[in-house]
Amino acid sequence: MKKFLMAFLGTLAGIWFSLFIAFFGLLLIIAAAGVSSLGRSKVVQVNDHSYLKLVLAGELSDRPGQLDPIAVMRGDKTVTQGVNEIVGSIDASAGDDRIDGIVIDCRGSSAGLAKRQAIVEALKRFKDAAPEKWIYAYGDIYTQGDYYVATAADSIFINPIGQIDIHGLSSTRYYFKNLLDKLGVDVQVVKVGTYKSAVEPYILDGMSAPAREQEELFLSNIWENIAGEIAEARKVSADAVNHWANGSIYAAPTEDYVKMHIADRMVYRHEFDSIVAYATGVGDVNDLNPVTPAEYCQVNDVFRKGDGGSANIAVLYACGDITDETGEGIVARTMVPQILSLADDKSIDGLIMYVNSGGGSAFASEQIWEALEQWKSLTGKPFFVSMADYAASGGYYIS
Repeated sequence: MKKFLMAFLGTLAGIWFSLFIAFFGLLLIIAAAGVSSLGRSKVVQVNDHSYLKLVLAGELSDRPGQLDPIAVMRGDKTVTQGVNEIVGSIDASAGDDRIDGIVIDCRGSSAGLAKRQAIVEALKRFKDAAPEKWIYAYGDIYTQGDYYVATAADSIFINPIGQIDIHGLSSTRYYFKNLLDKLGVDVQVVKVGTYKSAVEPYILDGMSAPAREQEELFLSNIWENIAGEIAEARKVSADAVNHWANGSIYAAPTEDYVKMHIADRMVYRHEFDSIVAYATGVGDVNDLNPVTPAEYCQVNDVFRKGDGGSANIAVLYACGDITDETGEGIVARTMVPQILSLADDKSIDGLIMYVNSGGGSAFASEQIWEALEQWKSLTGKPFFVSMADYAASGGYYIS
C-alpha cells in the first residue's frame, strides 16, 4: 500500500509539473505573439514639420534588438536601438521635405566609439546635404559619449543645473593570479605573439610592458581623433579639449560650460521644447511631431541607396563572440552555410561583412575564413569588410 501511495503521489506530482510547464509555455507563446504585434500596432505617420528625434539612452547595438517576452510580462517594452537604423534614418531624412530637423536627446547611452562615430558622420552628411535644416542637442547630464555625438549639432543646450563629463579614455583590467595561487589553481596557457595579452589576467599580477604599450598607443590615437573632432565642431583648439578632460569639468558650474564654448545655452526642457516648436513652425509644443529612427524606418526604406537599379549588395553581420555550434554571436555552424548560400545567389553583386567581434574559437574562425575564401573563388565578386568597435583576434582573422 505504501509503495502504491508513493507511486500515485509521484505520478500526480509529474502531472501537475507537466501542466505547469505547459501553462508556462502557453504564456510564453501568448507573450511572444503579443510582442510580435506590438511593433505593428502603432500606425506611424510622418507629417509636415516633423523632426527626427534621436534618443541616446540605453544600449545602442549594431542592429535593433527584439522585445523579450518575459520582460514584456514584467512591463518592460524596451528594445535596443540599432545604429544601422539611426544612421539610415539620418541619411534618408536629409532629403525628406517632411523632416525639418533633428533633435539629439542625450539621456545616457552605452555604445562603442565606432558606433558613435558612425552617427556623427551621418549627422555631418545631413548638414552637408540639407544646410537649411537644423540639428539641436539637449541634455540634463551629458556623458562623454553622448557629448561627442552632440557636438555634431548646430547648438548644444543644457539644463541650467546640468553637467557635462569629459574625461578622456582609459582602460582597466583585473588580475587573478594571486587569487588563483591562493586557491591552488594552476593555469596553463599556450599563446603566440608578444602582444597577445588576453590571458594575462590569469598568469600575471599586473600589466606587462607590451600590453601597456599597445593599450596606451591605441587609446591615445583614438582620443586624439575624438578630441580633434570635438575641437573642430566647437571651434576651439585640441589643447582646450584636453584641458577640459584634465580639469574635472563635470564639477564646474553650468554657466562655465557656456563660457568655455562647451555648450551654447542653458534652458530647461520645456523651454527647449518651445525652441523646437518655433523651429518647426508649429507654435505650440503640444503640436510637436517627433519621429524616432525606428518609426521612420517603418515607413521609409532607409537602406535602399540610389534608384535601386544598380548593384545589389549583401551585408553580412558578424557581431559578437565567435563560437562553433551555439551562441548569440557569430556561430560558424550557421554562418558558413549562409556565406555559401550567398555565393549561389546570382542576384548578389557584392558582399560587405560588418565585423564587430573580439574573437573567440580559433576553429570556428578558420571555418568562416575558408567559407569566405570559397565565396571569393566561386563568385569573383567584390568583397569588403567594415570594422566597427572591435575586429580583434578571430574577428580580425575572418576579416
